[in-house]
Amino acid sequence: MAKNRKKKVVVGAAGLLLVLAGLYISSLYNYLLFHMLAEMFAVVTACSIFVVTWNARKFFKEKQFFPFIGIAYLFVGILDLVHAMTYKGVNIINTSYA
Repeated sequence: MAKNRKKKVVVGAAGLLLVLAGLYISSLYNYLLFHMLAEMFAVVTACSIFVVTWNARKFFKEKQFFPFIGIAYLFVGILDLVHAMTYKGVNIINTSYA
């Protein structure tokens, strides 16, 4: 059983190293691609926090702090997504008014 756990740790570490190497290579290839990947990771993380806290809200009947934080993270994710789409050079939403 310990051998199986060690294998999972090694595979997870190798996967993490591959992702980090891919991000580094994408930053050398195209900074906008790297920036969008980093921002999308932050958006997915924020939305995941919202989903977990929203589905666990029945366990927090007395304290409404955790659902509040989850809803706040949803709005943080939305703002981060808008930031990623309006970043200079990304032509998804045109922000030049001149």
